[in-house]
Order: sequence, then C-alpha cells, then structure tokens
Amino acid sequence: MDMIKDHYAAALKGREYWLQLKENYHFKNQDGLILCAVEEPEWLREVAGWLPGFARRKQFPQTLVLSAVRLPVTSGKDGSFPECAVIGRERMKSLLKYYRLTQFTESIYAISLEQPFGNDFMIGHKGITIGDWLRNFG
Repeated sequence: MDMIKDHYAAALKGREYWLQLKENYHFKNQDGLILCAVEEPEWLREVAGWLPGFARRKQFPQTLVLSAVRLPVTSGKDGSFPECAVIGRERMKSLLKYYRLTQFTESIYAISLEQPFGNDFMIGHKGITIGDWLRNFG
C-alpha cells in the first residue's frame, strides 16, 4: 500500500510541476510536449539529431522539450531547434508518473526506455538501435 501512495504522491508532484510549466511557457493543448528521459550520451545525440525533423513533421504551433539532463544542443528561439528545458531526474520521474495516470496534454511524447510503459527490451536486441526506434516513433 505504501508503494501505491508513493506513486500517487509522485504523480501529484508531476501535476503541480506541469501546471507551473504550462504557465511559464504559455503552453497550449495543441502544442507539442516531448519528455526526454534518456540519459546515455549516445542516445542523447540521436535524440538531438531527430528532434528538429520530428517537430517540423508534426507542425506543432510550439514544441517544448523537457529533458532529465542537458541535450547536446542549444535551444533556439528562431525555430531551428525546439525550446528545451532541463528539469532533472526527479521532476522527470514525477511527470512520467503523472502521464501514466492521464494524458495531460493533447500531443505528448515520452522518449524513455523505462517510463511510462517500458521499451528497454527492444533496444540492442536483434540489431535495433535507438535511431531505429526514434524513426518509428510517433
């Protein structure tokens, strides 16, 4: 029972943090939100290379990338790269716990091999790379 309470408490923190982010970034429901929870340097480089094309293809009015750690790029307000914010591991975990309970915005994409639903069994098996996984994402 304590584990359920802990997950619920983390999800509530995620909700509180989401409401703050939504206000700070003037985020609207039709905007794109990408939660990047991967931390391995090679995978972060793959994600950074993939993000601009993904955001253009989806044609979001605004794209916000929240990352547990710094992506190997600089955020660009000129539209060359989606706006990025480093939120740290704990806040990322809380947001992912909240996402497990509800899709709190229309266009949310979680790039995570573990949360919210687990994809780590795919990468590295039978020749599947993080790049392959991203190309078939969303």
